[in-house]
This record gives sequence, C-alpha cells and structure tokens, in this order.
Amino acid sequence: MSNETIIRHLAAMGTALSLTVSAPTRDAALRASEAGVREIERIEALLSTWRDDTPLARVNTAPVGTAQPIPAELGEILGRVFAWSERTGGAFDPTVLPLVRVWGLRTGGRIPDATELHAALEATGGSLFTFEESSPGLFFISKRHPLGGIDEGAWGKGWALDKAAAAMREAGAVSGLLDLGGQILAFGEETSVDVADPRERGKTVARLRLADASASTSGNSERSLVVNGRRIGHLLDPRTGLPARDFGSVTVVAPSGLVADVLSTAFFVLGPEEGRALSTRLRAEGVAHETSFFLEGEEGNSDPATRLKELEQKIDVLTKEIEGLRIGETTPSAPSPQPTLGLGPAASKVYSKNGVSIGGYGEILYQNFSGSREDGSASGLTPTIDLARAVLYFGYKFDEHFVFNSEIEYEHAVTASDKEGETEVEFAYLDWLSGKRAFNARAGLVLIPVGLINQLHEPPVFLGARRPDVETVILPSTWREIGFGAWGDAGPFSYRLYLVNGLNAEGFAADGLREGSQEGSNALARNFAFTGRLDYAGLPGVLVGASFFTGNSAQDHVTPAGKSFGARTTFVDLHLDARWRGASFRALWAESTVGDSAAINQLNGFEGDESIGKKQEGWYVEAGFDVLSLTRATRMSLTPFVRYEAWDTQAAVPDGYARNPENDVTQWTAGVVFKPIPQVVVKVDGQWRQNAAKTGVNQLNVALGYEF
Repeated sequence: MSNETIIRHLAAMGTALSLTVSAPTRDAALRASEAGVREIERIEALLSTWRDDTPLARVNTAPVGTAQPIPAELGEILGRVFAWSERTGGAFDPTVLPLVRVWGLRTGGRIPDATELHAALEATGGSLFTFEESSPGLFFISKRHPLGGIDEGAWGKGWALDKAAAAMREAGAVSGLLDLGGQILAFGEETSVDVADPRERGKTVARLRLADASASTSGNSERSLVVNGRRIGHLLDPRTGLPARDFGSVTVVAPSGLVADVLSTAFFVLGPEEGRALSTRLRAEGVAHETSFFLEGEEGNSDPATRLKELEQKIDVLTKEIEGLRIGETTPSAPSPQPTLGLGPAASKVYSKNGVSIGGYGEILYQNFSGSREDGSASGLTPTIDLARAVLYFGYKFDEHFVFNSEIEYEHAVTASDKEGETEVEFAYLDWLSGKRAFNARAGLVLIPVGLINQLHEPPVFLGARRPDVETVILPSTWREIGFGAWGDAGPFSYRLYLVNGLNAEGFAADGLREGSQEGSNALARNFAFTGRLDYAGLPGVLVGASFFTGNSAQDHVTPAGKSFGARTTFVDLHLDARWRGASFRALWAESTVGDSAAINQLNGFEGDESIGKKQEGWYVEAGFDVLSLTRATRMSLTPFVRYEAWDTQAAVPDGYARNPENDVTQWTAGVVFKPIPQVVVKVDGQWRQNAAKTGVNQLNVALGYEF
C-alpha cells in the first residue's frame, strides 16, 4: 500500500518552514503535518526571545537574583545547552544575548566601543546563571548580572526540529522532511536534500542523502549587516565578543537537530583548523556527527562535485553510527558510543559530559521448567521468579582526558548466608582519552573484550529472556579481570588490547571454566594473560570481528605429587552482528583450550567423567525481525526471534578420563521481544534443550528488563 504525501510551506520562529510528510492515508499525513507545526509553535512559545511573553524572555528581563520559574522541559533543555558551551570550549554559548544587543544584530547593526564590548563580555557566560529544580515539574533560574541574557539563536531551531519530528511520528507519519530556516531534518526513509549556500540561499553547495538525521549549515549569510561600510557577520565569537572570522561555511550532519545546530555554530566560530580538532575530539567522546568546511578561495574546494563526494562519504559513516543507535551500541544522551568504548548504552553515559554520571539496568526473570526430562523421567524442577540483577553505573568525567567508570551489580535480590544473592563490582577502571580516535588507555577492573554479550549485556540490547548459553558457559560472561591496555579505532576498524591477571585453574570444572575467573578479588597474580579484540564495521549495520584471551592459569599450584605445571588457557571467538532495517542476525563461534588438563584434574581431585575439558567449544546463530519497523510510525518494537545453540564443555578430555554426555548440549530458543520504549523490554520465549545423556529439560521464560 502506497503512502500519501503532504507538502506545506509557512512561517515559523521568524523564518520559513517547509514540511513534507508521508503517512498511510491523506488524513494521517495532514494530522502529522499539523502536529509538527503545532509542536514548533509550542517550542517557540517556550523559548523565543523576540517576544516578551515567553518563559525564556521573562528570565532575561527578571531582576538580578530573582528566581524565575520555568517549565521543567525548558529547564532540562537549558541544562543540556549550557553543557554544550563547556564541551565546545565556549565557542558555542547560549548566553551571548548581551553581545547580540551591543552589536545591534536585531536592530540594524552598530559598532560598539571598547567599553561597551567589555561590559557585554562581562555579562556573558553560563556561570552567571543558577538553576534549581524545585519539583519534578518546575525549575527556577536566576541571573547574576543585570545585562545577562540567554539567546536561542544557535540551538532553538535544532531543538524545535527534534520535537516536531517526534510529534509527527507519534501522529502517524511514516517519513518526513522538515526545513526550518535552512536547517534540515529527515526521518523515516532516506531523502535527498540540498544544502544552501549561506550567502545565497538559492544556490546549492551540496546535495545530501539523509535518513534520521539533521543537517545544519552556518556561515555569515545574507543576515550579515553593513555598518559604516563595514560588514558585520551575525555569528559572534563568545570568547572575544567579536564577529567570527568569515572563511566560508560549515555543514554538520548529526542524528539530532539540536546537536547539528550547536556544532555548526561552534565549528564556524572556531574556524576550520580548530573546528576539525574539536570535531575529532567529540567523535572520540561518542558524539556522532560529520562535518564539512566549505572554504572560499581555497584551491580545489571550489569544485562542487569534489565537495559533494567528500561529504557523501562522511554521511555514509554517520549512517552506520545512526544504525548503531538502533542496535544498542549507543544511547541518545551519548549519541553514539563508538566501538572504541566497548560498552553498552547505559554504561557509556559517563563519556557524554563532564561530572557525575549515573545509569543502570535490571531484569526480573520467571522460569517454568518442564516436569519431565527428554528420557521421560521426572525433572524435579520447580518454577522460579527472581530479581536476577539490579545494576548501577557510577562514573565521573574529570575533564576531556580522564574518565572513571564503574558497574555495581546486585544479584538475586538478597545477600545473606541463607540466600544466593551477591554484590559484585563488574568493572571499575580509569580511561585516558588522548583526543585521537586511534589510541586511548584504560586501567583497572576491565571487561574482557570477548564475544558479543560480555560487553553489551543490558536487557534491551539482546534478544531472549536469558543470555545465550554459549556466551555464559563457553565464554564466561560477565567476565572481568584487573589489568591495563589500549583501545581505539582507525577507519572502520576498532580494537582493544589488555594485559590482565590470568585465570585460576583451581576453579576449572567439567561444566566449564567459568569459576576460574578471579573477578578482581584478591586475585592470584603469578600468571598474567593477554586479551584482545578486533572488529570491522565498514558496512552499515554490520559488525564482524574476532577476539582472544591467552595465558597460564596454574598460579603456582602444584599436583599432589608436587609437580608444577603451566596450564596455558586460550579462548578464541569469531562473531557477527548484522542489522538492516527491522531485521537482525547474530552468529558466534567460540573455543577454549587448556594445557596440562590432566595435572589440573589431579590438583582438583577429579576422576572419570569429572574431568575438565582440555577443549570446550560452542556456537550459535540467531535471527529476529521487528515487525513494527514496517510502520516506522512508532518507537515501539515487537521482535519475534529464533536462536539455535550447541556447546560441549568436554569436547575433548585428557587421556585416561571420560566425557560426561550431559555436557554435550543443543538448544532451540524461540520467542518475542517487545519494547514499549527503547529502554524498557518484555521478553517471552521457550527453550527446548537436548543433550547426549537424554536428560535435557525444556522451559518457558518471561523477563522484564530496563536500562537508564
């Protein structure tokens, strides 16, 4: 069934607004377009400083020290906007209104004298405003300088576009294209858009393909003023109070209209050299965006085809990062945790801004076991319901170079002698961010960079009520050790390489090596291990890679006969994660080998089929499809999926020992995953387990999960 499209042109926020909206019916398209227009009007009524009846305008006219009430929505966005001033080193500053006034940018233009300019600079800066949240629905803001004021010019349009697009989706739009004064936002299907030359809005400097992204171009356009023969650009440098140097223009494409608006202003103020440096640093911190500077008079830069090709290549890179937002590699607050971070969405929040960051996730799991085994005998298992885990992330970003991040996990609700609950530190490390994507450093209790689940294990990220067994039995997730190393990415490749304490062979058993992990608790450190990972993400929505862990595990243990041994333990895995529109596919193969396995059996007193495996092996494939992606009119998702796994913790045993057929397992899992919003998930699935001993037990699982 084809969609109906509505195109509208009108005025909003003091500029031209164009909307193109597609929906299943004409009525739905009209409703969606009207929802977008009304949302922009609502945002304008919150923040316009061109009129005196808005909450933000009243903040600017309030006496010094007066706590002015503002809606929580405005307070929250101002908090984000003020944070961007710090992140851009003051190149973007929402408090430039005193400078706007002194240059007369809203009244025809003027040249201030040195005294006036100094006074305006003294009245500019985020530290001159105080925020206080008095209740969940109300903020108070007060200013400390009589000339102080907040200007919405470099962020208001971007935020309005974000809100309008959300409202249009909610009203039933399948796709849409909004142009508000030259800033463009596209959602839904990929759309070709023209980027206007800021000097001549009728002239196109590039044509972009956008999907779920916004493009903002900053330059001293026709809005510049001429005073006494001097041309004054409308973009001011908040650090000096002077008009920013006019070099041409800069275009920024980002998943958020707000981010695109803010960064295009900041990069123009900084100029090409400093702007590119800031862009590189922000990308290393996880801010997804692409930037292109168009320099007037620069050799080779006047060819539109060349400029278009360069920018299109950057947009392709950004498309992959936006796809990552959909598959759990990033979060909205930290627009795109890069592969370099090696963390799930909530765990990556600390990289988005300086200061304290708190996040978390949790899951409740109900398991109903079959009353009989494969062979027909009674299973003896009783249904259970459990707060499987409640996790809190605590982090602190000291500055642009140093970050502390940690995860504290509470398992099974109660920690007591008669309960199974535990409290554990899953990771706690310090990062040094070089400002370059290719090399950064990490030290502390780190996640071992193996598999797909060990680092990305928040419930909304993976399909199934339970994590894949191959990634808990063969790869002992959640696996962490103390160590240090480097991480980074170069082009489509990302890597992590650490030196960590080795495993403890005394914990190895017939059902796997999981208990050999020392988890940073008084870990024996005679033996160390190397671990690393290399991933390739050169295709949109596709991640493919390999990882390893290798090192001795004896830790000075000897056999009962007093014989020493090394117990070299090595893990390797190959993994694939592919997403295309609503479809998802995962595949993983993992193997571990243990040297001196007979000596370990002697150490632990194992006989017969109690032997540890000198080789453990497993693999799985998984596929799902979000049926609600066909509508593209909702944030909800409904994903039926199926997974097949096979593993054996005794794929091979040392001579003189036997394999236990119960450890040779295959399992089907099929179910459905529903997300009412991206951070909340309900999962229902069935699992059909078989093993070579015919003692497998089927089960039904129901899980409720969240992250924040």
